[in-house]
Amino acid sequence: MINKTSLIRAIQIILTSGLLLWLSATTDWSSLEKTARSANWNWLFIAILCVLFSHLINTLRWKLLIPPRCLSFAVILSYYGAGIFSNNFLPTGIGGDGIRAALLSKHLSFWQAIWSVTLDRILGLLGLLIFIVPGLALGLPPLAKDIFNSMSSERLKILTHIFLLTGMIILILIWKRDSDIIRSWIQNYRSKLIPNSVTIQELARTERLRLILASYGLSVLSALFLVLAHASTLCALTLYYAPEMAIWLVIGGSLTLLIPISINGLGAMEGAYVLILTSYGVPMAGALSVALIIRFLIIFYSLLGGVLSLRLRWWDTSIAKPTG
Repeated sequence: MINKTSLIRAIQIILTSGLLLWLSATTDWSSLEKTARSANWNWLFIAILCVLFSHLINTLRWKLLIPPRCLSFAVILSYYGAGIFSNNFLPTGIGGDGIRAALLSKHLSFWQAIWSVTLDRILGLLGLLIFIVPGLALGLPPLAKDIFNSMSSERLKILTHIFLLTGMIILILIWKRDSDIIRSWIQNYRSKLIPNSVTIQELARTERLRLILASYGLSVLSALFLVLAHASTLCALTLYYAPEMAIWLVIGGSLTLLIPISINGLGAMEGAYVLILTSYGVPMAGALSVALIIRFLIIFYSLLGGVLSLRLRWWDTSIAKPTG
């Protein structure tokens, strides 16, 4: 009997290979080389810095979801580095979340670690999806316009309602979820912050809202730096035709990394970039150049994260794991 995991992995390998073969067969490699050689390195350097800022902001956001003074920023950064390394060198786009939770569980309870990583992932996704609003205001990619024009208005209304309902359910679940992390903060600092007439539960709700809003703000800022990184890459290759191009590249590329149709989005992300950019009139070689530069940045920072994770013994703290 075929193992389910092995079957899924085989399908991913087949799809990844097929996507890479399609890209190879449809690309003029001489034009690709000319496009890459003509790149403006000043704009590429800005793109590199923007991706770096995005990762640092993501680390700070995750730290907000962990009890204060539990771990230093350097340790959280090394744990985050281990996560992004695993995301791109393990055969799944979310494998790094398990690594982060496992490392964090050395200092917190298992469920606290799982909750902080899960909430971090959800807020990161919601911060990215907010850019759909300016993307729609500026205009859909020509490819998407053609698809939506072929759909009836009733179907569009149904899809919009489903999207809004899903977002509301996620926010309600976050709001209703009682977090042991927040309660521990309150118990430690209650006497310094509030009078005795205010209950733990009331402060928990207030602190939870403040924490979620702050973390969500960082998520939006992190996504903004990703958009700027893509815009800088387009400028480096003189392919910046419209501001919404960078927005839809980030949204489309990120979704392909989340959906496990290929190994770590390999081929799928590049294919999405090519489809989006060519619909704007970008040449195939230029579109693939953008995708390869972004893939290079992903791999570069993943390897850098792996190097940081090797320093865990130097930076890790000797905080005992809570019992009970």
